Amino acid sequence: MTQFINDPTLPKPSFPGSHMVVDDHYMFISGLTVADLSNGEAARGDVKEETRLVMRELARMLEQEGGSLADVVRVDVHLTDLKQINALDSIYAEFF
Repeated sequence: MTQFINDPTLPKPSFPGSHMVVDDHYMFISGLTVADLSNGEAARGDVKEETRLVMRELARMLEQEGGSLADVVRVDVHLTDLKQINALDSIYAEFF
C-alpha cells in the first residue's frame, strides 16, 4: 500500500505532494532544499556544506523507513550555478 509521508522535522512542502512516497518496494523522496534544512543559517551559500546537509537528511529519511544510501537508484540535483558542480561532486562522492 502506498504511503504519503511528510517528515515532521521539515517545513510542510510548498508543492502539492509529500516529502516521501513509500510503497512495498520503493521510496521516493523529493523537495529537500538547503533553505528548509538550515533555516537560513551559515551553511547557505557554501555548496559543500549545503550538499552535506542535504545528503545527511536524505540518509536520515531513508533510515527512518528502513533503507540506506546503499539502496539509492537515482538522485536528481538542481544547482543554481553549474560552476559549483565540482565542489558538489566532491561531497557527493563521500556519500556514494
